[in-house]
Amino acid sequence: MPFTAVLIPSMELLMPFMEVLIPSMELLIPFRAVLIPSIELLMPFREVLTPLMELIMPFFSNSIDGILNAIHSNINSIDGINTAINGIISAIYGSINATHGIINSINVINTAINGINSSIYGINTSINGINNSINGIINAIYGILSGIYGIRNAINSQISFKNHPLLVFTY
Repeated sequence: MPFTAVLIPSMELLMPFMEVLIPSMELLIPFRAVLIPSIELLMPFREVLTPLMELIMPFFSNSIDGILNAIHSNINSIDGINTAINGIISAIYGSINATHGIINSINVINTAINGINSSIYGINTSINGINNSINGIINAIYGILSGIYGIRNAINSQISFKNHPLLVFTY
């Protein structure tokens, strides 16, 4: 029982974090929905701009290379942002799973403590049963002794009845 007094409040302390993490995870999901299509929109430009670059290369080679590198950098940045968002969402899921794991561990510990308490109660019940049996044996011995005293008293009363001075002549 002392463990439950500590574990149940600690479990209650963890619950608000779940209430914060789940909505924050839901806030990040729309960014995935925006970033993935934007990456897909930029992908064809890679395929179009590369042949175009080869045509215009003699005239504007440096500027086109810069533009293409900027586009590639933007695409890579978007990929990185998407990967980071996926990492954040995975971390949030991991935190939620860890919180569930902690709560499940606390429940297992509480179940074990309840089992120990039930065992102790069973032992106490057995001890009470043994005490009741011993008391029954003692009461039986008292009953036997009372019966012996009753027989002795009956014999003594018969003896004293026979020796009574008023009844001497009746015998």
